[in-house]
Amino acid sequence: MAYDEKLAERIRRTIQGKSGFSEKRMFGGLAFMLGDKMCCGVIADRLVARLGPKQSEVALKNIHVSPMDFTGRPLKGYVYIGSLGFKSDAILNTWIQQAIAFTSTLVRKSGNRSKRKTISQIDSPETARVTPLSKLVNFGPVILPEFKAMGLTTYGQLEDLGWEAVCRKWVENFPERLNTNAFIGVIATLEGISWTKVSASDKAKARGLVNKLRQEYGMPIARNKHKAHRD
Repeated sequence: MAYDEKLAERIRRTIQGKSGFSEKRMFGGLAFMLGDKMCCGVIADRLVARLGPKQSEVALKNIHVSPMDFTGRPLKGYVYIGSLGFKSDAILNTWIQQAIAFTSTLVRKSGNRSKRKTISQIDSPETARVTPLSKLVNFGPVILPEFKAMGLTTYGQLEDLGWEAVCRKWVENFPERLNTNAFIGVIATLEGISWTKVSASDKAKARGLVNKLRQEYGMPIARNKHKAHRD
């Protein structure tokens, strides 16, 4: 899918001089990443803005704004803005600044990794289920805020959903997590092992789900040319 190069260039001018930005092809368009989080982007001739759940609800009252959906399921916190909704650079800047304000709250924060464990190192099943994700390996300062935003804060909540449902929910809220390594981390957490100990068959399951979701979201299928390496 082609995307509006002129709109992409307008966005580049808007964020010029701001640190932490990079570009990434995503969803057949172009995403502007703030740190490792998608902030805004271009799909076809539409602006994509990550405003967060609350601000998105407000934005959807605008006649030029619609939910961002690829498969009939809107991505939470994201909206499409039609070309008439950002005709002037001033209005475009307003949308971008709102996206930056929200995405900045999700960007990596410092944290202490030294005391985190696998779930198999927890004393009892009862204790394990109420263990905060912050105490587990694979849940560092980048991922924890994302799971908290989804209402997932304990191991028991992940266990109840199962790895595939957790990964689907993750991608619906954070589409940049549509990658095999992220899904392997969820499997490792639920199995109570480190990321490097996940079996080849489980890694294949993770790759399979990634490709299935890529098809659902209209993205190219990833080819497994190399072994997965942790991000």
